[in-house]
Order: sequence, then C-alpha cells, then structure tokens
Amino acid sequence: MASAIGLVMTGGGARGAYQAGVLKRIGEIKRVQTHGNPFPIIEGASAGAINGSALAAGSDDFALVTKVIARLWSGLRPSDIFRCDVLSQTRNSLAWMLDLSFGGFIGGGHARSLLDATPLRRFLNAHVNCDRITDNIKRGHLYALAISATNYSSGKGYLFIQGMKGHPMWNRSRRVTLATKITAEHICASAAIPLIFQPVRLKTGARNGVFWRWLHPPSTASQPDNTPGGKEDFRDRCPRPASRTSGRTHGPERSFASASLGGAF
Repeated sequence: MASAIGLVMTGGGARGAYQAGVLKRIGEIKRVQTHGNPFPIIEGASAGAINGSALAAGSDDFALVTKVIARLWSGLRPSDIFRCDVLSQTRNSLAWMLDLSFGGFIGGGHARSLLDATPLRRFLNAHVNCDRITDNIKRGHLYALAISATNYSSGKGYLFIQGMKGHPMWNRSRRVTLATKITAEHICASAAIPLIFQPVRLKTGARNGVFWRWLHPPSTASQPDNTPGGKEDFRDRCPRPASRTSGRTHGPERSFASASLGGAF
C-alpha cells in the first residue's frame, strides 16, 4: 500500500456520539460519495471500536453506513447497553455486598461488574455484521481494522488487527499485536469498562485472556515506536504528507497520516 489515511477513534459515550455526527458529515462530502471510503485504515477503542467496526463493516458504501451509525446513536437507549431491570440490578448488588462483607469466609470473586452489559453484545450482533469486514478487505474497500483492549491479568495492551494478507504487524513494550478476525467479542472487550462492565474472555493464541477497555489513548498505536525491541507498524509501509510549513517530511520516512475523532490529539 503506497499511501493511506488512518482514522483513529477514542472511547467515551459522548465522544462516540460526536464521532457519529462528524462521520455523517464526512459522508455527505461529494468527493467522498464519489470515491468511497477515505479511511482504508481504521482504529478504535471502546465507543471508538464500536464506531470503527461498524464503519469497516459498511466501508463499501461509506455515505450510507455513516448515516446508519448516526441514526443508531440518536436512538440509543441505556437498555441497549446494559440490563436495567430490577432483578439484574438486585443480583449484582447482592453479589457485591456478599463479596465485600463475607468474601473472606465464603470466597470472593463472584462480583464481576456493577452492570450487566449483555445487551450490548446483542445490539452489536444485530447491527454490525463482522463478516462484511472480511468481504470489504477482500474487495479492496478496507485495508485494515484495529481494535485496542487491555489484558486484565497481565496489564498489557493488545491491538487486534484484521487486514489484507501480508499487512505489517507491530509490537512494543507492554503491547501485543495479534492478527485475527474481528468479532463482536473483540468489540465488547474494548468497550468493557473496569468495574462497570464485565471483562470479556478472548482467545489469544494457545491461551485465553480476559480483556477490558483500553486504558490509554488508542492513538498511541499509530505512533512511532521509540522503545527498544519495537517492530514495524502500519506507518512503515505508508508515506506521510510533507509538512505545510517546512515542506519536509517529519518522523519516519514512511508513515500514514492519522485523522482523529474524539480528541485523541
């Protein structure tokens, strides 16, 4: 891939709604409607992972999918994200009280989160067809999708990437990069808020890992690696536009320009 623009979307519910509005406006640009998806590389965390995955799944019709994302956000209800019924809230409250009061006697660890985010998984399965991500990559509408999450046990950041065959991989200190097919489970893992939403168990090679929300801005996954032992990332394959002020290229000789929605920069 000679040149590309990467889109990085951060987390946060309000930011997710803001991103949806900005994406809808980008989809209304005549050049975008003519040429299609302007962001062949998409990366997100938490709410940004939800928007990014939906965008990747509909990248064959960018203008349409941005309208759909905006419509879904405008009609989103708390019950689409977590269980609001009295029974679920009571069960969670009792589990926390037992763990905090009698955990030493009866064994703790039964309380996993304050809220049950099972509805979010159903919502994603209903509105985001992850199989279309594979189809869009094969048809050239998308180069790669990356989702960030944190391993509950090790504290390491994970970057799950689904991209074209031969896409570059990237590793650095306390971060692991895995090539995998993105599913609703990966999105839920990225959106799981510590103590609020339950972590998600994902298969990472030979072992399973428990993951939750990425604890650092996802834009760092698109930054050059200055730590020992770092390996190439997407930026090593894509030239970066020259600076408008100096006319020179800064940073790595080959890089992709990074657009951000939601205050990542």
